[in-house]
Parts: sequence; structure tokens; C-alpha cells
Amino acid sequence: MSFFSQHRDRVMGSLATEPQLSGHALCESFTHAVDTLVLGALKAALEQTGLEDPGTHGLPHGWALMALGGYGRRQMCLRSDVDLQLIVPPGGDDPTELMRALLSPLMTERLKLGHGVRTVDEALDLALGDLSFGTAALTSRHLAGDPAITEAVRQPVYQHYAREGFHQLVDWIAADREQRARRHGDTVYVLEPDLKNGVGGLRDAQIAGWIARLTGEPVDLRVLQAEDTLLKVRMALHGVAAFKSDRLTFEYQDEVARRLGLTGGPDEDPAIPLMREVHLSSRVLDRQAVRRLTIARDRTEEPTRAALPGRPGFVTVGGRRLARADGAAPHTVEDVVETLHTVMATDLRVEPLLEDGLEAVGRQLGDALANDSAMQGLLLDLLLDASQGASRALHLMHRTGLLAMVLPELHAIMGRIQRDLYHVYTVDEHSLRAVDRLKAIARGEHAEDLPLATAVMPPLEERRALVLATLLHDIGKGYGPQHHYRGAALSGPISARLGLDDAERGLVASLIEHQADLALICMRRDLSDPRPITYVARVVGDLATLDRLYLLTVADWSSVGPATFTAWHRDLLDTLYQRTRAFLEEPGLFADPKGIVRERRQHLASAELGSVPQAPDATSDPIDDFCAALPTRYFHATTADQTERHYRLWRRALASGQPVVELRPEPGRDDAELLVVGDDRPGLLADLTGGLASIGVDVLSADIYSLVGAKVLDVFRLADPHRRLSDPDQARRLAERLRTAMLDPQAVSQRLAERRDAHRDVGGLPPVETTATASNEAASHHTVFDVATGDRTGLLHRIATFFRDRGLSVDQAYVATEGRIARDSFYVVTGEGAKLDGPLAERTAADLADLLQQ
Repeated sequence: MSFFSQHRDRVMGSLATEPQLSGHALCESFTHAVDTLVLGALKAALEQTGLEDPGTHGLPHGWALMALGGYGRRQMCLRSDVDLQLIVPPGGDDPTELMRALLSPLMTERLKLGHGVRTVDEALDLALGDLSFGTAALTSRHLAGDPAITEAVRQPVYQHYAREGFHQLVDWIAADREQRARRHGDTVYVLEPDLKNGVGGLRDAQIAGWIARLTGEPVDLRVLQAEDTLLKVRMALHGVAAFKSDRLTFEYQDEVARRLGLTGGPDEDPAIPLMREVHLSSRVLDRQAVRRLTIARDRTEEPTRAALPGRPGFVTVGGRRLARADGAAPHTVEDVVETLHTVMATDLRVEPLLEDGLEAVGRQLGDALANDSAMQGLLLDLLLDASQGASRALHLMHRTGLLAMVLPELHAIMGRIQRDLYHVYTVDEHSLRAVDRLKAIARGEHAEDLPLATAVMPPLEERRALVLATLLHDIGKGYGPQHHYRGAALSGPISARLGLDDAERGLVASLIEHQADLALICMRRDLSDPRPITYVARVVGDLATLDRLYLLTVADWSSVGPATFTAWHRDLLDTLYQRTRAFLEEPGLFADPKGIVRERRQHLASAELGSVPQAPDATSDPIDDFCAALPTRYFHATTADQTERHYRLWRRALASGQPVVELRPEPGRDDAELLVVGDDRPGLLADLTGGLASIGVDVLSADIYSLVGAKVLDVFRLADPHRRLSDPDQARRLAERLRTAMLDPQAVSQRLAERRDAHRDVGGLPPVETTATASNEAASHHTVFDVATGDRTGLLHRIATFFRDRGLSVDQAYVATEGRIARDSFYVVTGEGAKLDGPLAERTAADLADLLQQ
């Protein structure tokens, strides 16, 4: 058994039998084992080469062997590098054979080695010129040979970087940290963090240690505790992973958690508490690294302090940071409130000592702050004020723990992640980002991309329920399943403590309970059908509540992560809002659907004929045939210009006798419209979706309309995140493939079979549960099948083929993908155009679920 295998088994056994062992203790124990191996190999190498000198610590006179990096700091994890430096005198014996004899057995033991042979002067030149090597030398450790030689390297390096090289080192650390932050952005940091190089990783603990060593300040106990957590997790990861990896990926998270003895709650993966510990530790290290860098920069730059106009108790530091004029830390609630109000008014970052003081007050007073009227009033001020300074102060409350003291119910969601590839941020971070988005809308910063949200934002005095509901909308996720209902129940006592009246409390609870309704409906329901419109109208009851639920939905949806709220999603949500508003203003809007058809016929006649015949005649017959064949929902779902374009495509298909395909990428959007007009026949949707899947195009939605002349108009919305459909060659290829699908479906089926029909799974994530339900209440004239399953190649084609083989017709399809989960809805009728009866609908849904689980 190799050294690595032997000690991996020993370390993993220790994790199982001695869960109280610290990460530092595990690393020191393994480092000692590596020392024993290295020194044993060195002794054998000295004997083999005849260089052993018992009078000079084993190595020849003037030689020393040093440990660098994590090995030097005694923070060796199972797959860490073993970095060695041999110091030799100039002009002495050739060390080549000794190093070869030393390294050979170590490589056999599967250790990853880094090594160098240098004189003292060469080592110093490298340490003073290469800052990466310089920081390694700061924490180097003597292994063998003459200790004075090791000290001849370490001491000058320390003296240089503690004095004239300090400014250079701080600049390098800051630049390196910024580069790592760009490389390991928010997504990696939260979902699959790099335990070593990620933001808040072990490298940040090293930053705090380097600067503390050079300035003579003690290392904060919280840094050591957070570092200990990450070292222990890293040790377990190195034992579980098949190769060296510092990225805690999904595939390893559950197993690492189990090795550390962590278990999740009811219906909860063990990775949830693991990632909570990792994330909270990373926050400590992130903050402390920034703190140390700020203090170090002040030491090198000596920033000026200037009085802050209108705030006699405060000064600015370097024009960038806020400090108390007396230099003291805050001690009372009044100090905290005054400081945070000043941050809100000035939008200044606070200096590290002031931030430490805020945190200390929170720890001292604890949950007593939950009933402190001054802190409650401060929180409402920060939530209501739309300024950048108010957002900065709210995040400062969160970072120092004060927010969770004022709202103890937030503790359950602190650092909590959702392992679904859709939600990028932790629950608490997402909630604050949603509040930030609401404030940005109120400031008018989204007037161009979110014009409707900007227009309906209520005045300041009417936002209390909205902003509190936004902050608390996901609080239930820390308390078990059905988080909407749990969150609504939790919001009552919180709203009461913050002084909201009965009406406001009820509104907060209602907004939290129905937070997901608008998003689900606009993505999975026919918005031209009155049923979903009347449902939303019944839920909100009035225009003011509709406005607030719409704004909460925008803030929530657009803060989930990058690119989760596209222009297409915004348009769907805006359409639902506008139609519900119209219904509330005029409940009879849908009672006379012929009005829009007549209006659209007049538009077509004017565009095609130059006039509008008062009665049908030979010139208007094609227009009348086209309009009469289409259901009312079509006219609600399209604009007048789209209707005109569809009409002309239909006329072309009639005249040519061939399918007509038109792709319309839309500038600045991540989706494209695809129009297909051709001969109607059973299974056409299955063939078209097969053609799209065969070239890797994802469908976002599909509407199917029957036309005169046995023709069908299919309107697809296609995902185009990389804008490749704007390429004429790609568009031509797509059109040709779809024509083939309509004329020769067998050829497309063969191509599709060649593609891998497999779930887009990410290793380590829990399996996606497949469900299929049927409802005759969700639509006026269709049975609606809602499907949730793992996304995969050809999924829509497979479902459409299932309905075709059952003799059922799909009139509309709504496709929504959240990470690796597909949530699709299908509007289905029988061959006679009727809804399925209840028992048949239930059996069909069960059979569909069975098919998709295969």
C-alpha cells in the first residue's frame, strides 16, 4: 500500500471515529507523517551518495533543507504539494545526485513534489523578486541541515517585506486577490467553491496570516476557526476525490458531508449543512482578508482624515471611508443607529475598526435587538430608502450579524444554498439582492429594461409591505417544505414587531404566499385564456396588490442569478400583469372576444387591399378565411404586425404547396421566433420538435394553430443565448432540417436517435423527481398536463410523440428550464377537440410520468 493510500485510510478513519478533531490537528498529523517520510528518504539518499555528515545535522556543511508553502505552514492535506528547497553553498559539492536519490522514493509514494536547489543569495533574490515565492519563504520551515542556513533565508525575507517591501507586497496581494475574485466569481463561490483559491478560501486566511506576521498583530480567532473548518473539509475532499481537487463540486458534496458526520434535516441532503458551514466560514475569511488589506494600505499610504459636513461625530478617511471622529468603537445601540444612518446618508464604506465595533455590539446585545425599537426603526428606514447608501448600510447590517439579531428568524437561511443550478446565491444573499433590485427600480435605473416595473412602483409612503415582503419572501426555506406558506406564517410576528398595521401585515403574508404565482402562470399557462387571468385577479383582489405582487416577482426573478430573467420572461410577465389589470378595471373584457378579431381583420384588409370592405367580398375572402379559422387566443397572443406576417406566410404556403419556414432572431434578445406553415397532420409537433432537437436547439414555447386549406401555423420561441441563430448559415440549416421533418419525418427520427437521449445531470446532485399531473380546471377548452423532469436531449420530442401515439392533439406547449430541471406544460385535446375526461386524464398523466422515468 502506498504512503498516500495508507494515510488516506487513516485520515478518513479519524474523521469517522474522532469527529471532534480539528482541521489544523489533522493537517499537522499528516504533515508530521510527510516529514517522517521525507527525512527517511533524505537519510537514505545521503547514505547512497556518501554525502552524510553526522557533525553537521546529516547534510554537508552549509546545506539546509526547507519546507515551503502549505507544507511549511504544517497545513498539508492529503493531496497537497510537498514543496522542498535545498540550500547549498556556492562552489560546493554537486547536489544533483542527492536530489535525485531523495525525490525518487517520494514520487514512488505518489506525493506531488515541488523542489528547487539554490544558494542563500539565489533564494533571497528569488524571494525578493518573485512575490509568490516570497510569501512562501515567509512561512517556510527548517527540515534538516544547518538551522542557521534556513534562518539566513527567512530572516532577510521577513525584514524586507516588513519594511521597505511592505508596500510592494500589499499591492501584489491585492492584485492577486482581485484576479482570483474574477476567476472564481459568485457562481463558483456559492455553488461549487474552490476551498483554496476562491473568494473567502484558504488563500484569504493566508493573507490575514501574512499581514499579521509582518505587522506584529495577532491573528483573529475567527480567522483560525474559519480556516480550521475549510482545512477539515479540504482534507475530507482530498480523501474522497479521485484526483487532486480543491473545488468542492456537486459530485463530492454529499460524500464529504457524510465523512464529516453531517446529516441534513427532514427531506434535506447532507450537503446542505456542509455548504452552510463552508459558506459562513468563507464569509469570515473574505471579510478578514479585506480588513487586513485595508489596514495594511493605511499603513503604507497614511490617508488623511477630514471632517464630515453635517456629521460632527464622524470623519472621512482618505475620502473613501467613514470613521468616528474620536477613533473609538461604537458601544451602544445609539452608536450603531447613528453610524448606519450616516452610511445611508453618505454611501461611504466604514473603516475596519468601526465595522468590528458594530459586530461587537451585535454579539454583546444578541437577540435583545429583536425588540429594540431604535433598531427596528433603523431597519425600516434602510428598507424604505431607495438610495445606494441605504443598500450599503443594509448589507453592512447583514455582514456584521446585526440584521439577524434584529430578525432572528433569518438565522435559518444564513448561508443556505439550493443545489439546483438555477439559484446562484445563498438564500439570504438572494433576498438582499432582491431588495437591491427593488431599490434600483425605484431610483429609475431600470427605466429602459424594466419600464413597466418603473412605472408601477408605488410612492415611498406606500412601500412598507412591499419591501418587507421582498426581504422575507424566502425566509420559509429554512423551516422545511412548502416554504411559501411557512414564510407567510413567519412574517406575521415580524411585521408586528416592526410596527406594521393589520392591513400591511396581511399584505406581507399574502405577497409571500403567492410570490411564485405570476412567474409560474406566465411560463406555463395560455395568457389569452381567461382562466389564469381570473385566477390572478381573484388572488390579488385589487390593483394595488397586483402592482406589489408584480414588483416582488420582478425583483425576485431577476435576482436569482445571471441570465435567469430575460427580455422574453419580462414580456410574458408584463403581458400577464397587463391583462390582469385590464380584467380588474373592466371585468367584462373577455366577454366579447369578437372585438379583437374584427379589429385585426380591419388591419389586414387595410394593409392588403388599401381599404376595409364593410362586408365580405371576393377580395377579402382570404383574409376572412384566415381570421375565421384562428381561435380568439391567437389574436390575444399576437400583435397586428405579427398577424400580418403570419397571413402572408400562409398565402405563400398555399400558393407553393410547400412548407414555409421563417426564423426571426430579435436584436438584443436571447431568443428567436420560428414560424412554420405547412400541411396539418397528426404528429406534426413531434416531428418538428424532433427536427429542432436533432440540431441541438431548445424550445421555450410552442403555439399550434389550424388554418384554412388543411394548413397549420406553428409559432415556436427558441432559446438562443449565444445568438447563433443570427448566423445566416445556421438559420438556413435550421430551416432545411425543419422542411425535412415535415416531408420526411423518418429521416429526422434517425438523426435524433444518433444523439444521446440522456439527462443533463451534474455529478453529485440529487436525482430529479419526475412528476406529471393533469388539470381540466387550468384552461377553458383544454386539459393541461404539467410535467417536471430532468432536462435532456429530445425531451419535448419525446413528450409530443407520446401524445401523438395516444391520438391526442397538443395545441400549445410552454417550456421552462430551471438549471437541469424542465418544467413544461401542454394544452391537450382529444381527436374530437374536447377535453379528456377525468379518469382518462389521470391515467395519461401517470403513463407519461412512467415513460419519462425510464
